[in-house]
Amino acid sequence: MQIPGARDRIRVFGFYSASIRREKAVKLAREETIGPGYKVRWEVNNETITFDIEANTTGYVGLGFNKNGSMTNADIVMGGVDDRDNSTYFYDMHAVGFSRPIEDEHQDYKLLNLTQLNGVTRLRFSRNLITGDPQDTDIKLEDTYFIWATGLSDNIGYHGGNRGKFAVNILAHAKTTTSEQKRGKILRTFKSNKKHIIKENKTI
Repeated sequence: MQIPGARDRIRVFGFYSASIRREKAVKLAREETIGPGYKVRWEVNNETITFDIEANTTGYVGLGFNKNGSMTNADIVMGGVDDRDNSTYFYDMHAVGFSRPIEDEHQDYKLLNLTQLNGVTRLRFSRNLITGDPQDTDIKLEDTYFIWATGLSDNIGYHGGNRGKFAVNILAHAKTTTSEQKRGKILRTFKSNKKHIIKENKTI
């Protein structure tokens, strides 16, 4: 079942063939195979994270984020190449239960590349670690889950058994400078200087 009107809105902003969107491959820092024929690469740059998904399907590709590994309340990104006319679709979505995800009111994911070749669909996109959107999941230095799904067609409907979850700490080993971390660094520096001052005073 398609999302009424959503794909049409994408086409208003630009119609393009999947081959036109092909870009030079960029090697990202971390890589995990999170399901059969489903690979995720990602890299953090300051407050932005870039993902690259490679999935063995010619239907839709979905990736979600949730602390408990469930589809319920998950933050989901969905995309693919429509085989009928080679147009692409890409949505920032969220799930409220075990039903079709709902498109977010505010789209916080930026599509960088979307191709389909030899039965493999590849998406590259970026987002802020903290978007400020209540319909998105903040990406923090903590244990969480990737949830994934693929479709046999481009109609976003029930995925059947083509889905799974993968435990991960997305920001582990990543160099980030989020506002929260900057505040923490300042606080640690202040405490360190305070101890140094106290030590000097005792020697006077």
